Amino acid sequence: MSNFKFVVVCIAVLVASCVGSPVDVDTRLGDSHDINQCDPTTAKLNLLQTNIYEEAKLLQTVTRIVTYPESGLNTHPITCLKVTNTDTSDHGGYAEIVSGGIGAYDVQIRLTSQWNQPLKFRIEIWANEDEDPVTE
Repeated sequence: MSNFKFVVVCIAVLVASCVGSPVDVDTRLGDSHDINQCDPTTAKLNLLQTNIYEEAKLLQTVTRIVTYPESGLNTHPITCLKVTNTDTSDHGGYAEIVSGGIGAYDVQIRLTSQWNQPLKFRIEIWANEDEDPVTE
């Protein structure tokens, strides 16, 4: 019985020491929490503006893939891409372009929180309305 209590106490101490402690998710994601690939002179047509929020998971990271367009076909090439971490603490997540992006007609963005932290991002995707859209 005393071994069981010892194990429970050790687990409780481990959890208490980890909760709220920021842990680097992955060194390949870099230090920046944001993506700002935007030339304001070419960002005139708003394609997407959304806020992403997902609750934290205990002793885990939270990952979400955002795809634009979700369905159908985008007919304007992307000229501006902003992914802004809206967490004002040092515990914000990281954004990474998985595919597509500037010059493409679609984009896939992976959002990853830090350990024990929620996802809080604002995503903006813009195009140049002066360019001729693709028609089929």
